[in-house]
Amino acid sequence: AAYVALSVAYGNQWAKRDQAMQRALQLAPGDAEVVFQHAYFLLIAGNQEAALREMDHALRLNPLSPIIAAERVETLIYLHRYDDALRQADATIDAHPDFPTTYGYAAMTEVQLHRYPEAAAYVKRVASMQDFDEAFGVDAASLLQFIHGISDPAQRSAALRAAARLESGGQNPPEWFCALGANTQALAALERNLQPDV
Repeated sequence: AAYVALSVAYGNQWAKRDQAMQRALQLAPGDAEVVFQHAYFLLIAGNQEAALREMDHALRLNPLSPIIAAERVETLIYLHRYDDALRQADATIDAHPDFPTTYGYAAMTEVQLHRYPEAAAYVKRVASMQDFDEAFGVDAASLLQFIHGISDPAQRSAALRAAARLESGGQNPPEWFCALGANTQALAALERNLQPDV
C-alpha cells in the first residue's frame, strides 16, 4: 500500500510512478487494490488495452468491488467500446445501485453515442446522491448543463460557463471544452493538466 501511495504522490512524474507501482506489484501481486491501482495508472498513462486486462484481473480478485467495476466502464469508454461500457455500467448499477460513479460513466457513454436524453436520465437518477460530486469529480447539475450544452446549441454558452467554473474551482475539464467546440480553451486546459509536478 505504501508503494501505491508513493506512486500517486509522484503525480505526473511517470517514470517514478511506474517504478513505485512495479514495486507494489512485486510485493502484493494478488492484492486486488494494488492490481486495480496499476490498471488505473496504465489508463491515465494512455495504455488502455493493458489497463483493461489489469481491470479484468482486479475484478477476478475482487468481483464485488463497485469501484473496480465502475472504472472498467471508464476504460471501455477510452477504448470506444461503448456498448460494452453500457453493459458493464448497467450490471454495476444493478449490483451496486447506491454507488454514484457508475451513473456518471454511464451518462458519459451515452454522450459518446449522441444519446443525450439517455445521458441526462442517468444523471437525474443519481442527482439526489449526496456524494456524487465527490465520487465522480463534478456535481450533477454541472454534468447536466454539459449534456444540455452539447445537445442544444442554445445552451452551449451556459455549459461553457459551467466548465469555466469547474476549472476555476481546481478541476480541469479539457474534454468538456473540446466537446462544446471551445478548442482554444480545451488546449489551454490540457496544457495546464499536463504540466509536470515538481
